[in-house]
Amino acid sequence: MKVAALLLACLLALFALAGCGETPPGKEPGGGSGTDPALGENFNEVNTENMEKVITEATFSLPQNAAENAALFTPNSLFGDNMILQRNAVTRIWGTTSASEVAVRVDGEVYYGTVENGNFTVYLAPHEAGSGYTLELLCAQGKRTIQNVCFGEVFLLSGQSNMAWSMAMCLNGDFGMHTGAYKPSQLEPTYAQYAGDSAERNAAIAAKTQEKLAACDNENIRLYQIPVREATDPVYAQNQKKTDAGGVWTQSTAQTMTTFSAVGCWFLTELQQKTGIPVGAVFAALGATNIPTWMSEETYEANKDVCLYGGDLAVTDPSNKAGRCYNQYIYPLLGFKFKSAVWYQGEGQPLSYGDSLKAMILGWRADFGYELPFLLIGLPRYGENDEVPDGYAMTDTSVGTVSASPFRIREEQKKAETLNKVYRTVNVDTGDYDELHPADKDTVGIRAAWKVLDAFYGADGDWSSPVLLSAVRSGEKAVLSFSNAAGGMIVENASRNLEAAGEDGVYYPAKGESVGENTVEVTCEEVAEIVSVRYGYYNYPKLDRNNVRLYMSLFNGAGLPADQFETTVTA
Repeated sequence: MKVAALLLACLLALFALAGCGETPPGKEPGGGSGTDPALGENFNEVNTENMEKVITEATFSLPQNAAENAALFTPNSLFGDNMILQRNAVTRIWGTTSASEVAVRVDGEVYYGTVENGNFTVYLAPHEAGSGYTLELLCAQGKRTIQNVCFGEVFLLSGQSNMAWSMAMCLNGDFGMHTGAYKPSQLEPTYAQYAGDSAERNAAIAAKTQEKLAACDNENIRLYQIPVREATDPVYAQNQKKTDAGGVWTQSTAQTMTTFSAVGCWFLTELQQKTGIPVGAVFAALGATNIPTWMSEETYEANKDVCLYGGDLAVTDPSNKAGRCYNQYIYPLLGFKFKSAVWYQGEGQPLSYGDSLKAMILGWRADFGYELPFLLIGLPRYGENDEVPDGYAMTDTSVGTVSASPFRIREEQKKAETLNKVYRTVNVDTGDYDELHPADKDTVGIRAAWKVLDAFYGADGDWSSPVLLSAVRSGEKAVLSFSNAAGGMIVENASRNLEAAGEDGVYYPAKGESVGENTVEVTCEEVAEIVSVRYGYYNYPKLDRNNVRLYMSLFNGAGLPADQFETTVTA
């Protein structure tokens, strides 16, 4: 029986659940102010794009008592039992059929489609959020029934290894990989101490993950995971466009979430708790992939001058050929409606990454046929040696060795925000100084959910990190103003990682002082007249592997970290 989720129910659920869910360190549930989020006008906005393709006038006579015959229709694997479809938007259903006509019946309404050369397409009118629907594919000879269907918010999770990192992998911590090539420091002089910290950290992450999995039984969360393609797969090897992603929809359980993206797990569960409506995700990510492989070959060819990683340079790694992952994971999804893509990728690719990312986003939007929003996961901290500000470097014979510091890559990520409907989370107080793949994914996933509440629902709460708005000189001080400073700007940890420079461009440690709700004054003993200020430039102090927040100092009243910046101070 259908359980309708009307607008009033959605509103009540959101208010009731505003204070629930997992909470990263330093932030109270629902925002530091403790107020319930108020929904903006876009919460229940109906998208009528492609409404002219919705056909409700009968084009053939439906059978009175249609007999079940699954062989009549083979829907694309995106449409099957346990699926979720994007609410409040026109939905396209497609696949193959032996019949000469097609219709879909859902919630008592019938929508007629077209059949051409054995391929069928039907467009459904927008539906409000709800669960327990049955969808029937109909023709004169019978029907095929799809059970346990939801309408809700659907997201495309994509990127590389940190998005692909599963809940099962979190149970093993960092696997002892130590990709950062640990080097002892004065504050951490022995490897034994480091190993102890690592064991403590991994045990805490495993316990948190286990507890989360035990609470993952939720019929209002749906998962679709695309199988990983092997390089020996003929379709993959020949770089052909896949027409069916080959996944299967499942409900969220401890078992199904174990092999699912850890970021995706924390993201979906937090969002479902906060909104009270069904949510789901299509997972399409592959480790060690560069951005050109996620572009269509046409997009790559048009942007070869800025796409400097992978592509034609990927001779020894077939996965990184231009268009390879796009053809296998993204192309089969074209025509499916998503609320947003969630993109977690970019480590080690600072050179022209911002331009590459913008090219990929615009290419996907052109191919999907609508302005697909993008939510970018801001990269956590990573760096093996605080004495080397640029952290690790990536060597490519074609472009030489370039700075690949997380600071520079995060600055490149910001460039994509110049596009419409592109948003970014801030995770500069998370990460692992000796591991590129931090196993603690909860904060990253939860902040992505909060960004959805802020960007898409207009929720009133402390959901986003402070971002620098301006830097103005006032005598010997630089006055910094921030957005998203609900609860006031707070300076902690002795102003660590806040620096100022004069005309010579040499940076020195600076001191910050909160002087207003959204203002911080910066002074520096070594600089008489501050010309520029930067924050978050250095990677790690190795103060405490289990508390990366110790190396950041600017937060809002909700405990969310300020975004990094490097700026010129105006007169």
